[in-house]
Amino acid sequence: MHTITSTMSWQAKWTWLASFILILLNSCVKPDKFGFNDDELNMSYVDTLKVSTSTVLLDTVQTLSLNQALIGQYSDPIFGDIKALSYFQLRFANNKEPDLKMNPEFISAELVLSEPKHYTQNNENYIFKFYMYQLNQEIDKSATLISDSINFNSNDLLKPTNRFEINDDFGLYLFDALKTLKTQAEFDNVVKGIVLIPDYTVSNAMLSYNLSSNNITSSNYISVNYSYDKVDFDNIVIHRDTISVLLALDQASKKGIQLSIDKSNAELSSLSNTNDILVGNKCYVQGITGIQTKLEFPSYDMVIQKGKNIVFNKVELIVTPQSNIEYALPEILFLKDVENNRIYDNATLTNGKYIFKNTSLLDYFQFSYLEQKTPKFMLVASNTDISRAVIDVEESPIQLKIFFTEFE
Repeated sequence: MHTITSTMSWQAKWTWLASFILILLNSCVKPDKFGFNDDELNMSYVDTLKVSTSTVLLDTVQTLSLNQALIGQYSDPIFGDIKALSYFQLRFANNKEPDLKMNPEFISAELVLSEPKHYTQNNENYIFKFYMYQLNQEIDKSATLISDSINFNSNDLLKPTNRFEINDDFGLYLFDALKTLKTQAEFDNVVKGIVLIPDYTVSNAMLSYNLSSNNITSSNYISVNYSYDKVDFDNIVIHRDTISVLLALDQASKKGIQLSIDKSNAELSSLSNTNDILVGNKCYVQGITGIQTKLEFPSYDMVIQKGKNIVFNKVELIVTPQSNIEYALPEILFLKDVENNRIYDNATLTNGKYIFKNTSLLDYFQFSYLEQKTPKFMLVASNTDISRAVIDVEESPIQLKIFFTEFE
């Protein structure tokens, strides 16, 4: 029996396939539109939903993950008079253990700080003076809370002629520690850290220093400068040269803020961590003081008529704070779920509004209403943000818009 095998070249195959597709396309009806009309989907939305608000105060404000250092004082007729100092562990820059070069000799030490943001009343020019002291005890990272008390040696370590030049006694102390202590743990056991304290009799501003920069030379650090013998390949001394060891004050360091708040003459004087308040139809947010706004949303039956089947398409929450040229608004606000203590969304201040519309927010509302629960959120700012928001819920009510589709 003979078997005959027929082979088609790849050119012939593609020609046949292309002809088939062309015939198929010509036989189809050309569509006159893509997608669906809103009436076909029964898309609806509600934008008149009332959001109940009140202002609450946290018991404590955790600062283990803080990315700002605060130093100074700040007077606010609504939130009160705030004083702050910051303290730090001195961390080996880039986690690199020091290895001093041949025959090192101490030259000097200096404190270098990044350009701060400053908060003052009425945008006035600020006057600022601060001191640096050595801590008497190692910072306990597990207990670093705002409002902690700290122990320090009240001997100013900065020279009077230049606030950022460290006196030679402390500079030499750091230099000797760097020569003999090779690990961060050994160094921390001897050099507990520093505290930066404002002169409250002179300073009229709160300075905020960014601790999150990854570039050590544009961040905050102590530079310990020394000379050494520079040698050639044959280990013969060529001349004396200078170099620096950097000790970082950054986000990876153990650190804390000691905060003092006097609300006795402020508009929020009655606010405590045991009661929620609404002062004159206004609610408030300030990160550093733990002041947050509680949001309670309408129940399911108030949003959707009983018996209807719906799918949520989009949820928008619009917050419009009062504009005030004297006091800065937070750049970002966050929505935190009250029950799960989880951040669901954040919004950047844009054209005077914060608009929350993340898909995780949509999922949260969909799930809450399916479970017949009333969504509850806190409106919060970063825990080291001194800027604040005042929301007049009568003049500019917080708006909740829910877009949904009905189906059979």
